[in-house]
Amino acid sequence: MRTRMITPAVVLTLTGALLLAGCAPAGQTTDSAGRGTSAPSTGPSLEELSRTDVRALVDRLDRALVSERDDAVTASIRTDRVVLAGADGSQVEMPMPDGMTYISFAPYRSQTHDCTFHAPSSCVGELRNTELQLSIADLATGHTYVDEQTRTFDNGFIGVWLPRGITAEVVTVIGDSEARAVISTVNADDPTCITTMPLHTRG
Repeated sequence: MRTRMITPAVVLTLTGALLLAGCAPAGQTTDSAGRGTSAPSTGPSLEELSRTDVRALVDRLDRALVSERDDAVTASIRTDRVVLAGADGSQVEMPMPDGMTYISFAPYRSQTHDCTFHAPSSCVGELRNTELQLSIADLATGHTYVDEQTRTFDNGFIGVWLPRGITAEVVTVIGDSEARAVISTVNADDPTCITTMPLHTRG
């Protein structure tokens, strides 16, 4: 029996908008074409964010609209923690839930970018708000963690919660094209931002 571990959208109200830098220079966001644009610092403080449930925070941030970006705080998602940094250089590390981690995928047709640790609202994938079929299966056991029709977020990524300590194959299907990648959640420095998934015609 297949088990779904992808979480539903979590509604989390935060004062102001958030910038999660990593794919854009500090103090900048990116527009729909990936160009750097300045943004005001009106978002919640580092201290406020550090008191938020980490799972709800990550879910909310990855689903934020690209237009709702602010340079008050930057964030980087690692396998075992989320690193938040303030404009003054201060940092807070929030541990991931026990035994879980968060991986984001950005399949593409012609445009991508280098990325290791996902920054939910500063990374921008090519295929924003795009319907796709997503499946993730354990390479060792064949167990299916995710198998569902979904869509990329406004930032062009689709994110899922997965167990730590696994190696799995990810398959995304859009129309008559598919993209595949092998991921690992074993090590603390394993990538959480998968942008190496070019779509190819199936068949």
